[in-house]
Formats: sequence, structure tokens, C-alpha cells
Amino acid sequence: MANKNAIIKSLPAVETLGSTSAINSDKTGTLTMNQMTVRVISTVQHRYQVSGEGYSFEGIIKRTEGDADENLDHVLFPCALCIDTDIRDGQVIGDPTEGALYALAEKGGIQVQEFRKNYPRIASIPFDSDYKFIATFHEMKDADGRAIIRAYVKGAPDVILSRSSFGLLADGSSKKLTEEDRTKILGENERIAQEGLRVLAFARKDFDPATFDSKADLMPLMQDLTISSFVGEVDPPRAEAKEAIAKATAAGIRVRMITGDHAVTAAAIGRELGIEGRAITGAEFAAMSDEEALEQIDDIGVIARVAPEHKVRLVQVLKRAGNIVAMTGDGVNDAPALKAADIGIAMGVTGTDVAKGAARMILTDDNFATIVAAIEEGRKIYDNLQKFLRIQIANLFMFILAFLGSSVFAIAGTALFTPGQVLWIHMLTVAPIGAALGMDIASPGIMARKPRRSDEPIISLRMYVRLFVIGAGMAAATLIMYQIGQIVYESPGIGQTMGLVSLSLMNIFVALNLRFPHDTAFHISTFSNVRLLYAYLWVIIGTILITETRLFQTIFHTVGLTADQWLLCLIPGVVLFFTGEIFKKPT
Repeated sequence: MANKNAIIKSLPAVETLGSTSAINSDKTGTLTMNQMTVRVISTVQHRYQVSGEGYSFEGIIKRTEGDADENLDHVLFPCALCIDTDIRDGQVIGDPTEGALYALAEKGGIQVQEFRKNYPRIASIPFDSDYKFIATFHEMKDADGRAIIRAYVKGAPDVILSRSSFGLLADGSSKKLTEEDRTKILGENERIAQEGLRVLAFARKDFDPATFDSKADLMPLMQDLTISSFVGEVDPPRAEAKEAIAKATAAGIRVRMITGDHAVTAAAIGRELGIEGRAITGAEFAAMSDEEALEQIDDIGVIARVAPEHKVRLVQVLKRAGNIVAMTGDGVNDAPALKAADIGIAMGVTGTDVAKGAARMILTDDNFATIVAAIEEGRKIYDNLQKFLRIQIANLFMFILAFLGSSVFAIAGTALFTPGQVLWIHMLTVAPIGAALGMDIASPGIMARKPRRSDEPIISLRMYVRLFVIGAGMAAATLIMYQIGQIVYESPGIGQTMGLVSLSLMNIFVALNLRFPHDTAFHISTFSNVRLLYAYLWVIIGTILITETRLFQTIFHTVGLTADQWLLCLIPGVVLFFTGEIFKKPT
């Protein structure tokens, strides 16, 4: 798992991974690159396109709509001042969303570090997911040169608009917002969001330095703002995310995206990634009754404007629907959801220590594709455990029935095999084959299967019956070989040796048959496990050694066999193999 960038904190989590049926994934940084870039600026009378990639300061701001150039200070100033992020040597220290604003300010000709020194922050309202904005306060001068305290506010467009009473015009004056203005502003937000861009709104408000108290409660001041502009940021989807989502869907795993973006933006990104289902907001989800949420959950693929409590409820609803739920998270507020999920997944790069402590799995690369790869690995490990148990249980049934039959039918009593011969079968035949099966590659089509139920036993009743029949067949063949040696060749020693040899060879054929219990062994994947091929080779060579060399004949109480006797010993394994292949049923 660690080699696949997934750190598992408890071994039972591996089993849980294999049966995961629902993944709730954060968008930013997990499904996307977490490298935000501003692409669009929209003001009252102008629209602009911004070039450049990532957090490079190279790029041009080009006007695409509007009659005359306007002063973009009302956009660039908050990009430099209303953020808590730095960019050093091309690396973002802080929030990637704010990193894109930092880069935009630099592209617009502002030296952010110097600008911050000239206009230091004297107070602030930090961002919180409950009110969805951040505000910073700075000593500045207005257009007439008078000293003012200016608040720059940045946040979700609907939130900023609801707190705004005025709109900033191109000449720097403000206008009282009418309902028609508000409708146009919301329409512009929708237009940008439909392009799959994350939209942020800027606003401002000026205060008299004589009456402004930086130590007072500043939240009541965040009314009657002047909304100034929108910026649209793109966070490119990870190239491997769409393929991973398709792979998860084929495996019967439902992927849902949870994000703080606007619902329209989230829906566009969800469609691009191939996520099925409609997009709703966290508020809409919270407004549903438990019955409504349970009834509609299968139709929901994206939840936008999510708060931490919405994540917890999403987990609870999915669990009530019978799902095994995986939930991603990176923040302190995500800890309850990570705890509530069957498999909480924390981000190793951007995640907080609290999130990592609450999770059962940590991604060292913050990549959604790693989650799907870990689920595949979890399925493989569980599948290999089943392979190991199948060969062991078949031999357990064989020994019980063989010794029971030997006593009931007075063939050899309890002396069917010597203790050394029993140890040979257990430790030097079944154990090597079982160990190789336990480290097998993934079975063909393992990610085309539906998730197994959480209450499904590791060996089903149907498989137990099959293993009993195989064990009975192995026991019967062993007793028949013993009788042939004892009656036809008139030697209990030959009979015992023939039983031992046939049993050793039968384990090879049984392993070939049980490795893929529903798929034919006549496939190239039969030869895909080199360890298993070496185990088969060892069983053949070892069986020859214990029967044809004097030293091992003495140790294991065996005798040499003729070619005809070896051929007879081969027949039961071949019969078991073809019988098993005939009765295989695809799942």
C-alpha cells in the first residue's frame, strides 16, 4: 500500500477498502491539480481574459468586452492585500486559491510584497466556512486624497452580493443596486461558473479613521458594501482523475464530489470528470428530511457550498443506504466526517495533523487516483487471502475424510500416512503453494466486480460445499491409489507412496483450478505468477526427491515408483482439474 502512496493505519482498513461502494471526494487538490489560475475578470462594464499558467507571474490581462480601458486597481489591490498567502520561488505558501490572486496582482504590475509594506493590515475578519468571506482593513487615501480606512472583502459571490448595497462604476463612483442590477450580477456569476471556473467576488467599504476601532467587533460593519468585481479561477482536473473515476464506476463504486464552489461551477467540473448525478448545494441537502435524503441520494453526484456538518450527514445517509463509505478530508473541521466514514482518507501533503489523526488512510500524494489504486490493492489482498484459505480448507477436508475413510473401510487404519509424510504435504507442498497464492497478482477483472457486502463471509457457503467436494475427491483418489499399490502391486509401501505422490500432484491441479474459481485456467494469466510457477516446480522436484532418492526414502518411508505408477498418480489430479473447469460458472 505504501508503495502506491497510501499509508494504512490499521490492517482491518485494508478489508474495508476492498468492499468500498461509495467515495466522497473533495475537489480541490484531489480531483484537481490544486494549481489555481485566474482566467476571467468581470467588472460592471468590462470583461478581461488573463493568460499564464499556474503561479507564474508571466501573463497578460486583455480586455475582451467594454468600450474603454478602466483602472483595475479595485481588482488588483484586494488581490494583493485581502489574502494570507505568499508565493516564493514559484511555490505557494498558503491557500492555492489566494495564490492565483497573488499571481494576478503581479501580472497587473503590483509588487505584492512592497505593496503590503506600504498598506499594512490594521485589522481583519478571517475566513470562515460559516460566513464564506474574508475582510482586511488598511489605511489608504480615497480619490480626493483624504485618509480613510478601507476594507477589502473577498468571498462567495452570493454572500458578497447579499451584503452589498452598492455597485462600483468604472469612474470610481458607486451606484445603489436595484433588483435588476442584482439579477444581472447573479447572471454574470452563473455565466462564469458555467465555464467550470471558481468565482470569487470583491467588495469594499470605507470608514472614517477617527471613528474606526480596529479592536471592536467588525462583523456588524460588513453590511452596505460596494461590490466591485468577479474573478474566475480554473483548477485543471488531474489527468488521471477522469480515468480513475471511470475505473471506480466500472467497479460498482459511486463517486461523489464535494466542494465549496458554486453549484453551477461544481456541476460543470463534475461533468468534465465523468461524475454521474445532479449537483445540489449543502444548504439544499441540509434542508432535506432523512427520508428525502435517503430517497434522493442515488441521484446526487455533486454537493457544492459544503459545510463540515454536511459531510457528516452525507456519510450517515450513505451508510443508511447500505454503503461502505470512504470520505476524504484535509482540514480540522473534516475530522468528524473522517471519523464517521468507514474509511476516512486524509491528505498527506495539505492535510492537518487533526485530519490525519482521525483518518484510517493517508494519501502521500493527495491524488484521487491513489484512492482507486488503494481500493484495487485492497481487493487484491482480500482476494489473495481467499485463494490461500481455499487451498488450505480443501486439504483440511481431504485429511479428515482420507483418515476417516481409511479407518471406516479398513484400508490402512490410522497409518494411511506417517507423521513425516503428513508434514511433507502440509509444510512442503500446501504451504509453498498457499504462500505463492497469498502474494498473487490481481485476478483478471478484479475491478469489474461489484463491491462485496460488508456482511459477506470470507468463504461463502457455496464455496465451502465446493471445497468439501474437492477435498472428498482428493481423499477418495488417495485411498484408491493406496489400494492399487496394496492390491495390484502387493505392497503397502508402494500404496502409501502412490497415495503421497498423487496427493502432492493433486495440489498443483487443485491450485490451478481454485486460483480463479469462476474463470477458466486456460488463459495466459495462469502463468502470470512466477512465484506460483516456482512453487509448482518445487512440488514436482520435491516429490521426485522423496520417492527416488535413498536418503529421503529413509526419512519419509517411501519407495521408488515405476513410470506406470507415476502415470497412475497423475490421473486423479487431471480428473479433478477438468471436472472443476467444466463446472465453473462466471460471476
